[in-house]
Amino acid sequence: MEKWSVAGGRSGTRAGLSALLVVLLCNGCGSPPPATPLLTGHQGGLLPGMILPESATSTKSSGSVGKTGVEEVLLPDGRILRREYQSGVLISQAWFSPARVPQRYIVYFDGQIPVEATEYGTDGKTKTHTVFYPGTPQPRRYEEYSDGTTIVRFTLYWPNGKIQLISELSVQTANGPVNRIRKWYDNGAPQSLVQKYVVRDTAGAALYEQLQDEQAEWDTNGHCLNDQIYDHDKLVRDIRVENMKLPE
Repeated sequence: MEKWSVAGGRSGTRAGLSALLVVLLCNGCGSPPPATPLLTGHQGGLLPGMILPESATSTKSSGSVGKTGVEEVLLPDGRILRREYQSGVLISQAWFSPARVPQRYIVYFDGQIPVEATEYGTDGKTKTHTVFYPGTPQPRRYEEYSDGTTIVRFTLYWPNGKIQLISELSVQTANGPVNRIRKWYDNGAPQSLVQKYVVRDTAGAALYEQLQDEQAEWDTNGHCLNDQIYDHDKLVRDIRVENMKLPE
């Protein structure tokens, strides 16, 4: 049976992750940003679509003890499952459609706990990529792609499963697209919001950037430290100062 490389532009844990674009949002200062549901659906555990299939839950089987190398299995639905072993321990698994289009690729820590996982679209291009905290099933970083190569959004998690950061590329606002970054403290309280208008060259590299729309910051107690509105790097409103003024 024909062998297939499934890294999809990656080489498993041996390759560095793609460079990421920084981008974000938040709603008003002094009040938490809109609730952003955890992608895990719960604290700790795999992301949607990342539940390990029953075929991946066994580190060793009577047929894999001591095995080193790659095997391919034709599944009942016509898909192909490719397993890689090292001294009997499952190192990775990859699933392909009957037409051999990659669907999913998972690298394991010890045959059971994932190190990283990649999901592919129906066109075989990378759709999402997840990196887990070492030795745990807790996601550490979750990347979302638009064309198989461009990361349009990524999420970082604290070890306790709460969201640490969400970075988004080209979020549409009333004043045009912005790169938006939201941060939270490990207790779930908002930390900051940064939004920027970014001008790029034809290759996608940033030429210059300007603060655009709301920028906000909170301390660990939830007190507003900053809440300002910008228009192409020019301060147009300081909401925190306005709220501090005493009525006449």
